[in-house]
Amino acid sequence: MIVTVTLNPAVDKTIYIRDFMAGEVNKVEYSVVDPGGKGINVSKTVAEFDCDTIALGFLGGENGEYIRQALKDLGIKEKFTEVSKNTRTNIKIVDLKTGDTTDINETGGEVSPEELKEFINIFKRVIKEGDIVVLSGSVPKGIDNNIYRFLTEYGNKTGCKVILDVSSQLLKEGIKGKPYMIKPNLRELEELLNINLDTKDKIVDACRSIINEGVEFVCVSMGSEGALLIAEDFVLHGKVPKVEVKSTVGAGDSLVAGFAAGLSKGLTIEKAFKQGIAASIVSVTKEGTKAPAYKEVQNVIDKVEVSMLFTSNYYV
Repeated sequence: MIVTVTLNPAVDKTIYIRDFMAGEVNKVEYSVVDPGGKGINVSKTVAEFDCDTIALGFLGGENGEYIRQALKDLGIKEKFTEVSKNTRTNIKIVDLKTGDTTDINETGGEVSPEELKEFINIFKRVIKEGDIVVLSGSVPKGIDNNIYRFLTEYGNKTGCKVILDVSSQLLKEGIKGKPYMIKPNLRELEELLNINLDTKDKIVDACRSIINEGVEFVCVSMGSEGALLIAEDFVLHGKVPKVEVKSTVGAGDSLVAGFAAGLSKGLTIEKAFKQGIAASIVSVTKEGTKAPAYKEVQNVIDKVEVSMLFTSNYYV
């Protein structure tokens, strides 16, 4: 089972505008609405890989009902905790001329102590030994920054592999729980460590400092430069081919999903990493936050070049 946790889900509305100009009147060419939130995006993708998945977190109001129904229509199981506040809406503005994406994200309604307690009870009942647990995304008001540390520690105690994809203080605290893997992008990694990482050597050294704290793998997504997977005794670099980008929203989630699906099906770390990168490539060619299909991912996986940069104590 791949269990995803989305504590601050959203209805994602992606608006496509040609030559977007801030402070001006802009004409919308078309828009796409999807159930969103990082963990939900992961569940949508691993379901395409025919993996058993269940989505957890908080949902409320009309937006929450929309997301529940959308997941049901996709055949994805969910055990979201019902909350009194309406689930937020996130606006993504994609400039069709430049390919740039502007995110306008709502904060999310406050979660009560009783609602949080109910979620934690559901989480404890759902996860089982051998599960892959993906914890990702922001948290709403009423949730402490140490929530992912707590969930990671409980997942480890249960015998799960925990993948953490968060940023800022949530990442700093979450690492203390010793997740199996974290997946920051380069900007998030620089923010976490408060250093400039302008070379691969610096990135590797920075990730090794995190691995020394008990994290097994650090996957750093770098946009058009691909991604790095750093472990204690090796470093893999995955290069990506050029594709037509329609939306970068959810690309990192697809990487996590492809990797998690690979692990669940018994692929090697290298093959799971390669599959994750291929999933992220397909993701950016889709509008909104549509999930990449398994067949589409397999059609591009051979275009992903994965090389060993580092093994044991030597660069190669």
